[in-house]
Amino acid sequence: MLVDTSDFSVKEICAERGLPSLCSFSPDGALLACSMMDGEIRVMNVSDGSVVHKLVSPGTADVVFTPDGKFIINVCTQQSQVNVWDAAAGALVHSLPVGGALNVSVSASGSLLAVGSMDRHVHVFNVATGFSSLGSFRSEHARAYFCPAKDSPLLATCSGPAGTVSMWDLSNPTRPKHIDTVAGNENFSDKLRFSTGGALFTT
Repeated sequence: MLVDTSDFSVKEICAERGLPSLCSFSPDGALLACSMMDGEIRVMNVSDGSVVHKLVSPGTADVVFTPDGKFIINVCTQQSQVNVWDAAAGALVHSLPVGGALNVSVSASGSLLAVGSMDRHVHVFNVATGFSSLGSFRSEHARAYFCPAKDSPLLATCSGPAGTVSMWDLSNPTRPKHIDTVAGNENFSDKLRFSTGGALFTT
């Protein structure tokens, strides 16, 4: 469902069969991509709830739009890959083989894609060159999150078992620089969110 914050009215938009597990808005707010329990990602018009595309991707663990709205990226656990879709055409344009992928994050500039993985590596891809691989680097922390500040090279990685967050400088994405490790939640730091502008984060 969608809730209008001006009057808190509720609009149901997933009327078709299937329950959404993850949702992501396009940068302009016009589209909503929902990962459904039936193995589809449904891309819908926010204005009227009409379905624009049905993307087949069973076992989706994460779904995001790129900052320019051109691509939808999702983790497909059943196929051990990260799928990149043309948001306008609804066509699969890239399948990136990343076994054990947990989440995806795109830098605010839209130039880099980071994939956190269960293999304790962060896999980095160059969006501008057709999602070519820039390699990976080891981190004890499984999930990766780019700082949303404009042109920021900062990437945070976090892990439940360790209960800590590591900060990385990806100014040179082929040679990430570890900046610091900070304490997260005492027993579990699996998810992380930056504030608007990236001045703060929470786990």
